[in-house]
Amino acid sequence: MHSHKLIRRQFIGPYFYLGIALGLLYWLFDAWVMAAVFSEGNWASQVITPDTDDLYMRSFTWALFAFSGGMINALLNQVKARAAQHDDLIGMLATSLNEIYIFDQDSLRFLHVNRGARENLGYTEDELAELTVLDLKPTMTPREFKDLVQPLISEETNKLIFETVHRRKDGTDYPVEVHLQRTIFANKPALYAIVIDTTERKLQEKEKRHLETLLWHAQKVESLERMAGSMTHHFNNLLTIGLGNCEQALNTLPRDSSAYRFISAAHESASRGAAICDKLLDYTGKRSYQKHLLDLSATLQSLRPLISASCPTQIQFDWETEPDLPLIYTDVRSLEQIVMTLIANSIEAIGEQQGVISLHARLLSPSKKPGDGLSTEMQNSSQIQLLVSDTGVGMDEQTRERIFDPFFSTKFTGRGLGLASVHGIVNELGGSIDVQSTPGEGTSIAVLLPAAKDSETDLNIDERESIASNDEALNWPETGKVLVVDDEEMIGELAQGLLESTGLQVLRANNGAEGVELFRKHATELSLVILDLMMPVMNGAEAFALIRTIDPSVPVLISSGYNDEETHALFNDEQPDSFLPKPYQVDSFMRTVSKVLQPRPS
Repeated sequence: MHSHKLIRRQFIGPYFYLGIALGLLYWLFDAWVMAAVFSEGNWASQVITPDTDDLYMRSFTWALFAFSGGMINALLNQVKARAAQHDDLIGMLATSLNEIYIFDQDSLRFLHVNRGARENLGYTEDELAELTVLDLKPTMTPREFKDLVQPLISEETNKLIFETVHRRKDGTDYPVEVHLQRTIFANKPALYAIVIDTTERKLQEKEKRHLETLLWHAQKVESLERMAGSMTHHFNNLLTIGLGNCEQALNTLPRDSSAYRFISAAHESASRGAAICDKLLDYTGKRSYQKHLLDLSATLQSLRPLISASCPTQIQFDWETEPDLPLIYTDVRSLEQIVMTLIANSIEAIGEQQGVISLHARLLSPSKKPGDGLSTEMQNSSQIQLLVSDTGVGMDEQTRERIFDPFFSTKFTGRGLGLASVHGIVNELGGSIDVQSTPGEGTSIAVLLPAAKDSETDLNIDERESIASNDEALNWPETGKVLVVDDEEMIGELAQGLLESTGLQVLRANNGAEGVELFRKHATELSLVILDLMMPVMNGAEAFALIRTIDPSVPVLISSGYNDEETHALFNDEQPDSFLPKPYQVDSFMRTVSKVLQPRPS
């Protein structure tokens, strides 16, 4: 039914009715001819009652005229429909958001370019008519493009998809994805291209790769931190044993003996090992920092002779510090390590050439300070900037992105821990680092450290007085008993020997569970508990919680290779009485214990 309606609509029209009219005129004309010329009756009888032969001929002719008119009408309707479809297709091509090109497959000249392409390229239709495909492709030679499209022209394939770069009229380039096919245009073989601007997609892919890199880096850092923390925990236990026993031996030997020299060398080597462990912990941010209020200018001045002595004669040293810089709340050894590491890297970057190293220290107010990479709190507070610049070889972007990775070094030899340690120290001290470098021109590394607040300055007075009192003689109670809990037997033996040398009695346990049981039995006799933090069966934090429930009046000292802030975070509101960082030497152990140890109140 639908097809019959479509045929009637295509067939019946003006030319169909014209055919009927022409057929009627033929009938009337033929009747006049038969009456007037051949004298076969009158015209009226010929029109109304013709004989059989005339009737058949006139009817056939009339039907032929009507059918011919209908066919003409149908053909014209089809032509109009195709023209409308063509106009619609051209309109769709013109308004497409993608770029659409039709070009001659031999000359490569453009035959049609849609509006989307013209607007993106910046060319007019007349300008494009004078161009070829190669004018838009700066990265392709004519031979390369011919070779690329040859499989399509030779009909080896019916479609090509490839990525390239297009150049706009203003000279800017942008990435595109091209879908190319064969076609016929204006009765000539041509190539038809749909081009997608992939700028946004490339940016998204780049951002995705950047995020994946950040995630990979974060996972790598987390893995390295776990490894470094585990390594340093075990090494610090061994170094505590080595350093402590070396000091005990040195205290019993004459200074001029060969044994004293040998053991002193072993002690020095163990101390260097402890420094390496500290660098690993600096990278992870888990080293124990002894923070105090420091005058940066005074600290830098104290390092100046050492820095000057370490600079080769061909290197000029430029030194500038602003007067009256605010104090910073930091660790003096860590600050010295930051300065000396940056200076050492600058010296190596200059090498045997003539060069200049600059060290500048200044105050940055919130309005002067760049905000990139800084927390809101840091952006709203004053910062001390320590800037070390050199005229050395500089670094490319790939090297600059990796300089803070542990064990990464551009030198053939070296541990590669220096800048990784600096990065960890600065993060732990609440600061930030900015690196600017150009190959062949030099490097500038800016370290930002927060200036101390007024409240910190006031609160630190008691701390400085406490530090000053460290030079006083140690006071030990006449009697007392100490519980030492450590899974390293030799550390326990070392601590026991040191404490017993002062007249104290010592109980020992190898893990937290044993320590809690001993404490439960002897709580009324104990003056102090020394707990290692990391132990099997039950760690120090768990043992501490149980000890406090049994008798909260007994002082507890926690010993660990991690920093005190991280260690304190393991405990709830109830905190240990003191903290002893590993690896400790005899003097620091004795002073810390003497300070915490109090006779049990009666």
